[in-house]
Amino acid sequence: MKIIIANIMLIILFSSCVKKDEFSNIPHITFNKIEQFKDKNGDDSLLRVYVDYTDGDGDIGLDSTNTDPVFGVKSEYYYNFFVEFFDVVGGIETKRTYGNPNDTFTYFLDTVHFSQRLTNITPVGKNKAISGTITMDILYLPLAFISPPYQNSKFTFQLVDRKLNRSNKLVTPTY
Repeated sequence: MKIIIANIMLIILFSSCVKKDEFSNIPHITFNKIEQFKDKNGDDSLLRVYVDYTDGDGDIGLDSTNTDPVFGVKSEYYYNFFVEFFDVVGGIETKRTYGNPNDTFTYFLDTVHFSQRLTNITPVGKNKAISGTITMDILYLPLAFISPPYQNSKFTFQLVDRKLNRSNKLVTPTY
């Protein structure tokens, strides 16, 4: 009987020592790193961006069935990971647009963005707190058609959960 009570006491002791992650229910993102890759000719070919995230209730991402008007194709929240591209010239940041503003044939007045619709990553179980890294690949090919050519650039990122809580806005270093 003493052995059973001792084992129960050990189980209670060890289970109370398990620390669960505690994060804010509002997503939080931090910059991890950017990697640049070149093709076999030595030309820029790929930009890989790593963004770390935490969320206390784990309501990150959308299922393909999340098409309610708030998440619909024409909604502001169709995308839940917002990515914008900026030129930095003389310390001034300007949202990048497609085309050349001096050429009415190629100027579309459309802002360059790489926003994503992340899939549902809510953990199964009682503790929904999550943390991880979003890895995003951006091909240089679309950037090559942007005129004038990019020189110094940076990105901004923002994550939105299913309760429409917006994370902090993350700005990468200029590269």
